[in-house]
Amino acid sequence: MCELQTARLWADETMSRLPKTPNYTGLAADDRFLTGWVGEFAMRRWLHKNAPRWTWRVSHDGASNDNEFELVADGRTVKLELKTASQPFHQYLMFPLAQKVDWDICVGARIFDLEAGIVDLMGWMGRNDVDRMEIADVHIPTRRRKFSMLRPMRDLVELLNAKGF
Repeated sequence: MCELQTARLWADETMSRLPKTPNYTGLAADDRFLTGWVGEFAMRRWLHKNAPRWTWRVSHDGASNDNEFELVADGRTVKLELKTASQPFHQYLMFPLAQKVDWDICVGARIFDLEAGIVDLMGWMGRNDVDRMEIADVHIPTRRRKFSMLRPMRDLVELLNAKGF
C-alpha cells in the first residue's frame, strides 16, 4: 500500500472515532487528518535519511496532545512536532493558540501535490521561538510564522549531528 493510500485509510479511521462536531479549535475540516498524515510520511522519509535514532508516535485517536516523533540519544529525548499546510500557496506554519506547546522542535511542511505525494519540509523552529510568533485570528486565535522565517532543514541536520542524534 502506498503512503497516500495509508494516509487516507488512517485519516478515515481517525475521523470515524471522533464526534461529528468541531474540535477544540472550533474547526471541523474533513481533510485535517489526511493533511497531517501526508506530512508525517514526508517527515519520516527525511528522518530516515538524516537521523539514525527516532520513533514515529502513530496515533489514530485524533488528539493533539502528543508530538509525532521522538529522537533519542544518550538518554536524551527531543520531541518533534510537525505542522502541515494543505495547499502549495499557503505561507505559514500555524497552530491554534489553544494547542499546548509540548515539543522541542517544530517542523513546518507544505503539500505541493497531494496525489503525487510531494511535500516540502519548509523549515523548523525551536520551542524558544514560540514567544516570537505572530498571533492572528484565522477563524480562531492562531500562532503563525511565515515559512520563509523558519530555519532551514540543513541546520536541523547540523544540530542533530552536533547533539549526537
